[in-house]
Amino acid sequence: TTQGTWFNTIQAAVDAAADGNVIEVGPGTYNEAVIINKPNLTIRSTAGAATTIIDVPDGTLTTGVKVLANMGVVTFNGFTVKDFTEGGIIQGMASGTGTIFHVLNNVLLPFDGYLRNGIQVSGDGSTVVGNTITSAYLTSDWASTAIGVVDANNVIVSGNTISGEGDYG
Repeated sequence: TTQGTWFNTIQAAVDAAADGNVIEVGPGTYNEAVIINKPNLTIRSTAGAATTIIDVPDGTLTTGVKVLANMGVVTFNGFTVKDFTEGGIIQGMASGTGTIFHVLNNVLLPFDGYLRNGIQVSGDGSTVVGNTITSAYLTSDWASTAIGVVDANNVIVSGNTISGEGDYG
């Protein structure tokens, strides 16, 4: 952790981070989407998901938090991610290589009852623990995925709560 360094956005802190840094995020609402593009980061709220909110800007098919490939071990812990229109906290299929993603104690609230993927992990050894996801239909004909594990082995999914229209897991 680099102490005494302050940033106005989570993304600015990520961009300035060095390999292995811990980014502690204070309570507040952060109007942004975040791309985790530095290796071995821990990004955690200091006061928990109830008071540390990532409010994704308006747009078509928006994602709240995305992690890239070859990032080592990344932990994202204790945020509310809301108003996304496609994905909440996502490790895409092509981002599984070289990245273990730990998604812990987050709350996901899609925009206006629309959800494609709440949380998705694709890295071997990833964990999805203690999250709360409000699920919804993707369209009137298709269900969404509150938590998805794609092409990954040895992933732990435990202690999560899924609710909403259809209660799709």
